[in-house]
Amino acid sequence: MSYLKVSLVLPFLIFLFLFGVSATLTHSAEREGFWAESRRLWPGEKIPSLSLQNTLTRKERRYLGLRSWLFHFGEDETFSLDDIQADYIVLEFFNRYCVSCLVQAPVLGELYQKISEDKSLSSRIKMLAVGVGNTHRETERFRVEKNVPFPVIPDPEFEAYDALGNPGGTPYLLILRRSPEGVLLAKSYLGLIKNGDILLSELRKLISLDLASFQKIVQEERQAEAVDAARPSPIQFSWSEEEIKKKIQQAILHGNSKPRLSFNKKSWPQYQNVYVIDIIDSSSLAKKKRWFAKLYSRPPLCDVCHPIYFLLIFNQQGIVTHFIPLHITKYENLLITAADSQKLQGRIIGRDLKHNYQFRPEYDSISGATMSVSLIFDSLNKAGELYRKLQQEGYILD
Repeated sequence: MSYLKVSLVLPFLIFLFLFGVSATLTHSAEREGFWAESRRLWPGEKIPSLSLQNTLTRKERRYLGLRSWLFHFGEDETFSLDDIQADYIVLEFFNRYCVSCLVQAPVLGELYQKISEDKSLSSRIKMLAVGVGNTHRETERFRVEKNVPFPVIPDPEFEAYDALGNPGGTPYLLILRRSPEGVLLAKSYLGLIKNGDILLSELRKLISLDLASFQKIVQEERQAEAVDAARPSPIQFSWSEEEIKKKIQQAILHGNSKPRLSFNKKSWPQYQNVYVIDIIDSSSLAKKKRWFAKLYSRPPLCDVCHPIYFLLIFNQQGIVTHFIPLHITKYENLLITAADSQKLQGRIIGRDLKHNYQFRPEYDSISGATMSVSLIFDSLNKAGELYRKLQQEGYILD
């Protein structure tokens, strides 16, 4: 085999080997489907289409090179990364309540200033921050409090963040390059960046590369990152299938041993760990009594947080009847208290999944757990799609 063929095939073989190791390490967890899974993009990978909220001022639109109308009501409600006029985009995903994000804000502010002061960089590099799970009010508060000099926009429904594959926390910073193929990932950073000069040095290196040299560099980065491909959750799910069913049964029957329940576990590509629950009884009334339970596992929303696990039970009308916390943490990764759990249940039980609700931190959250609770409310809104899926599959009885 020629040297050229070996050089082309070897990276692919290395990737397959590392992928196999990763699959072996995580197989037992994936078999049960109880892990809070996340996925980060590879260097050189094309960025999925992101629909970003246009809450920008006219000055911010000019900075990003977006089309601007004479009157505000004529402007688009959303924009995409393709609309930004820059060779490179520094895109940060943050959360208003993430400690690392708060610490990183002035670091990125200094980076912006250094880019702005260098004419060889300022016209080719633009910066943008997206508040994951945050409303416009929250992102504005973050921008003012931390004196962020570049555009900051909200992502209250996690749409942009989830489109990236739910990368596993914030701050999550991407350096992106525009190309004829679309917007490509050059490099990503998950977690706190303490020194902005590292980013500046990386940007100076990248901006000097033609497309062929860029492709070579990102291929090397991809092989290096493959070593870290197996990223198990810091908290393993310790409940067995039988223990989960027992918790559901105790909730529905209020601890009674009779009547018995039957469990039909369903899984679809987009919905895992869904239980269709019936009463084992010959009466016609019992035959019309059915519940649905969904086991949720959500990756953390900050770089030092734990994933969360909880059970949601709802009836045939799409009304939430029970909310069971399994592992939900707050500040310093302490488990929520019984009083916290009771407040959450008061905000969740009785909700109609057929309607979306905007998460209001000042009212819906519990002290020190705003990020965890925002994930729960996001799951509740997405449960409406599950309810419609159950209807389509014929599991909703008349």
